[in-house]
Amino acid sequence: MKTNLNQITPIFIVGMPRSGTSLLSSILSAHPNIAISPESHFLRYWMKHYSHLNINNIEKFEFFWNEFIVGEHFSHFGVNPEVIKNKILSEHEIEYKTIFNHLMQEYAAKMRKKRWGEKTPDHYRNVNTLLEWYPQARIIWMIRDPRAVIASLEKVPWSRKSPKSNAYRWHDCVLRFEKEWISDERVQILKYETLVEYPESTIRSLCKFIGEEYTSTMLSSRSDTTSPIINRSKWAKDYLARSLQPITKSSLDKWQSVFSTHQVTEIENITRALMLKYSYQPISSKLNYQYFNFLVESLLRKLKKKEFNTLSLTNELPIFVE
Repeated sequence: MKTNLNQITPIFIVGMPRSGTSLLSSILSAHPNIAISPESHFLRYWMKHYSHLNINNIEKFEFFWNEFIVGEHFSHFGVNPEVIKNKILSEHEIEYKTIFNHLMQEYAAKMRKKRWGEKTPDHYRNVNTLLEWYPQARIIWMIRDPRAVIASLEKVPWSRKSPKSNAYRWHDCVLRFEKEWISDERVQILKYETLVEYPESTIRSLCKFIGEEYTSTMLSSRSDTTSPIINRSKWAKDYLARSLQPITKSSLDKWQSVFSTHQVTEIENITRALMLKYSYQPISSKLNYQYFNFLVESLLRKLKKKEFNTLSLTNELPIFVE
């Protein structure tokens, strides 16, 4: 039996990590019809690294499945791998999309919900595949002030601690939405700041987008019952527990105490055009004098060490945008 995915209407939450995706996941999961799964990283990691396998071959499928179910991400779902495997093997053809679909359906069944969704922030790179698999899906693309996102990334154990690199990541994420999905009615941007400042009106509007009735439980009944925390490290447990606390605006400006003037200027020079488009106001000039001196001194030090070349110059210069 082949599952028809064209009629399934999942909800996907994507965007830069630390953009409020966990908060939104907890809100939607508190709806009586919706179960947003833990991060699967299925497209970003598992499909990418095992794409060479012909998983329609039973031996290759067995190999993939055994690798997948001992992975950390699968353990967060709290579902029975044998039940899912048997459902996958009942399909006329084994494909990555059917594996993914049965995992998600099993999670929704476990949560006793009619509709499933998934939150892996980096799946913003895979929206085309998600909509190819599920043409009726709804994609919620979270966006947050890049300075706040990057400041938050500085605190997590799994992130690269590079404000410059993370600024480029933020720029890539938002630019991808602008170039590829801004005109697609199935994809909607959601600002973290709007969500925390006006939670009820924002979620009411979001419910219209996903085709569900708004219910007050979405804001009042978020808990580890609606969003189970399973097999997590201490850091992850603490973080996810915080995402279930009452919604607050307290984190909006915390980034101001994290970065130096140089770092803020560097972040803003990279992200300025998109910041302005989404009403995030830079606090530095396009290239302030202090930062310019810092940049020149850095390049001169490289020259003295004979490490300077055209490529390094290109990489060091900031992006100028009107």
